[in-house]
Amino acid sequence: MASASTVPVVTDAGMFDATKRAACEADRKTMEIAVEAYWAMTGVGPASEADLVAEQLLRHESSSFDLDAAGNVVPATTAICA
Repeated sequence: MASASTVPVVTDAGMFDATKRAACEADRKTMEIAVEAYWAMTGVGPASEADLVAEQLLRHESSSFDLDAAGNVVPATTAICA
C-alpha cells in the first residue's frame, strides 16, 4: 500500500532570493558592527569605509553597502542589496 504525502517544493528563484536576502542582511550587519566598533575605538565616526579597513574592522570595502555623510550604512547604488 502506497501512501501519498505532500512535499513542499522550493523553486530555484525562491531559494536564490532567500539566500541573497540573508547575505545582504549579514553584510549590512557586519558594516554596522564595524562602524560601532570604530566609534568605540576613536570616539568619532568613520569618514569612509577605508577607515574601517585601516583599523582592521573590515577586510575590504563592501561592494554592497556604503557609508553616507552621517556614517550610516546604506545600500551601494550598484549593489544587488539595493
